[in-house]
Amino acid sequence: MELVHFNPFAGSHSYQDVSAEMMKGFKLPLHFPFFVDPMTEEVHEPTFAFLRNVGLSKSFERNGRWNLSKVRNRAYALRQWDDMLGYFQLGWATATPAAFRMFADNMLSRINERTGDMLSSDYMYMTAKYIADCYAFARSRGYVDVDLDPAEVLDGLKDDDLDFPADQNGFGARTVKRFSKKAFTENEWVKISGHLGEPRLESDPWTADMPSMCPRLTCEVALQMGPRVSEVLILREAVMSIPWNGDTTGHVPLTLFNTKGNKVRDVALPNLLLAYLRYYDATERKEALEMRRAREGDAFVEPKELFLHGPGAGRAAGRPLTRQSLQKFFRDACVAADLVHRLSVTLPNGEVMDVKVPKFTFHSLRHSFAIWMYFTRKYILGIDQEPWKYISARLGHASIEVTLGTYLDVSRFLEPEISNLLRRHFHAACDWDISQHG
Repeated sequence: MELVHFNPFAGSHSYQDVSAEMMKGFKLPLHFPFFVDPMTEEVHEPTFAFLRNVGLSKSFERNGRWNLSKVRNRAYALRQWDDMLGYFQLGWATATPAAFRMFADNMLSRINERTGDMLSSDYMYMTAKYIADCYAFARSRGYVDVDLDPAEVLDGLKDDDLDFPADQNGFGARTVKRFSKKAFTENEWVKISGHLGEPRLESDPWTADMPSMCPRLTCEVALQMGPRVSEVLILREAVMSIPWNGDTTGHVPLTLFNTKGNKVRDVALPNLLLAYLRYYDATERKEALEMRRAREGDAFVEPKELFLHGPGAGRAAGRPLTRQSLQKFFRDACVAADLVHRLSVTLPNGEVMDVKVPKFTFHSLRHSFAIWMYFTRKYILGIDQEPWKYISARLGHASIEVTLGTYLDVSRFLEPEISNLLRRHFHAACDWDISQHG
């Protein structure tokens, strides 16, 4: 399922009808999160009813305001649960206590994709509790007949001395933190990118029966420019209005708005990548929009986002990509490339299941940009012996101390390991006029 946010101006029937059909007399607040089946556009009623009930809490009774903070916390927990169900091809109404235990065990081996830190025991406990609360609510209302029997799982997650599983190489889950900020080597990126599809130009035309170009293009944007995943998603179609003379060398300046902390910052968009984006906009994106326009008729409102679900996405075609979409693209590519940690999870029935945890996340593309930029400017171009100030500005960090705290140890750890033969087109993209961008 897809986590969306209520917006009566989005032009979607599901967004507009939900308040009339399910709100029982209450007006749904703007940006209220809920789940929709992207293929049918139907709202998932059990989770919607649960989130609505959370929002109509004591604060609503006191001052008539929805508690959207509580709603979002639970919605994000349910999104993680839905991701796991989808990965193992399980249904919401057929989930079992064993699946819930597997979800909890999997959290032990996960990291925060933004910080690279292991998940805290408090965070894991509350995430599992929100899921258990949702099922208890849905069961009491007759939506499902599933008892996750959460007591044992929740008690286990309360323990501060959690027993983290180890993979077949003997690395414990806490070791994943060391890998989470690891830049890709050339060979690792070749393996991953081989499962992300290929961007195309007019010389190698795209047709509707081909895979979407979005997985590869979104990753290239993150890797070559260093934006956060949220900043990739909000790139506007207006990017295509940037003047371009057809040259595929060098770069053009691009200003990012609505970034973390509402800061405006400049990045360098390689001309070759701009050429790929322009061709995507004129072909795949245009065709996906035509499909959505034909489906929605007069209710159609063209989205401003650049990256949309492609023609092969069924009823989701023409809708903006979500954070979950990008993370799933990248996670699946890492698994297909066999860049994983292998963990053995023992289910309550004694069955042992092998779980593959990707070594990298979508946020690793941003880490790779920073580390590759460091080595490129310091060793390949030889123009900056201490590039951290430059990198901090490109990443939009609040201070250089944030950059050093994130990458200094990682760069020292990787120095003997990273090849000086970084990808040629990344090298070319970095070779700009330093007097203007230093």
